[in-house]
Amino acid sequence: MNAVPACPDRYRQQGIVLPVVLVMLLMLIIASLVITEQIKTQTRIASNAAVNQIAMQAAEAALRNTTNQLLAGTILTDPGAYQSAPTPYTATGQYLFDATQYIGTMLPWQNPKAWAALPSTLEVCSNTTVKECKFMVEKLPSVRPPGYSTDVSVFRITARVVGPDGQSVVMLQTQLQKR
Repeated sequence: MNAVPACPDRYRQQGIVLPVVLVMLLMLIIASLVITEQIKTQTRIASNAAVNQIAMQAAEAALRNTTNQLLAGTILTDPGAYQSAPTPYTATGQYLFDATQYIGTMLPWQNPKAWAALPSTLEVCSNTTVKECKFMVEKLPSVRPPGYSTDVSVFRITARVVGPDGQSVVMLQTQLQKR
């Protein structure tokens, strides 16, 4: 009879499968952590872009609405309605530009104190999801375009919007000539 011999190498096996599986498991865990972090970053980027887009649209609406108010006469255009000194800043947001007064100091639209003095007018932005919507109008020196017999009033309109997150700030400007 043939007997099955005992395997003498049975006790000398090294067990390579377990270390290989552990290394592969570690690699999978690291890969999943990296992918999770990338997804979080992309989500944050998309959220910030959406908030900035909302603020940009609100600032554009504020410029458009303020321009329409100037053209319709809701916002006064005569120089007497505009503050001639850079300080103190007023809640009307209407400033008369005089270059000699701003030597060595900030223009109203550059100065945080001027923006702090203005009330937030969300209806001008046509968007209630933003935290703050403000605008100011500067009466610039009048000009006489070629071919015209009278001067044309020039205004600089600046809109400043704080987005829904309270951190994204968008500031836009335009100039308007009113005959």
